[in-house]
Amino acid sequence: MKCFYVALSCLMLACNAKQKNNPSATSESAKPVDAAHLITMDGIGDIKEGISQTDLEAILKRKIPLTNPSDSLSGSWMDYATVPYQNDSLYFTFVRTYTTVTDSFYMRVLAIESTNPLHRTKGNIGVGSTKKEIIEAYPDKRIYMEPEYENDSLFTTSKVFYRVYVRDDREGPQIACYLKNGVVFKMEVSSYYDDEE
Repeated sequence: MKCFYVALSCLMLACNAKQKNNPSATSESAKPVDAAHLITMDGIGDIKEGISQTDLEAILKRKIPLTNPSDSLSGSWMDYATVPYQNDSLYFTFVRTYTTVTDSFYMRVLAIESTNPLHRTKGNIGVGSTKKEIIEAYPDKRIYMEPEYENDSLFTTSKVFYRVYVRDDREGPQIACYLKNGVVFKMEVSSYYDDEE
């Protein structure tokens, strides 16, 4: 019985020492993320994926000038904008969305990207997190992982850049974590749909 108590004491001391040496195991990770900085599969803070450009402008209290709102530049039905938000910037991908009125459309948010370390998930995943931390934070979600490719080629996989996607289902809303050298440098909220089905 004495051996049992000695072993238990050693285990408790080892766990306590590990917690003191691991900054992610301290109260910092237990501290809840405030709603303004919270990343969910729906969006970041008040900004939700899928809202219209007009609704986004109302939230941000500013106009968002798009470079290709009428498809005249590249024939693409997408557009992009970087917009100041919470003492930083968010990068938005917009997509043309048609209405039931003939030749009528509006631009809506397709993806939201952030490099702000304050933007984090409830599981404390954000800029600075590792692939292991992402996987451990989402034991009940689908995790998809893939390397990026060098020089926009589909032949040479990058040894530096990697992506981890967190989803509820195979398709639908997702949180994408972009990693460089094993550490998240950018977070994205978007939706994934397989066009090849």
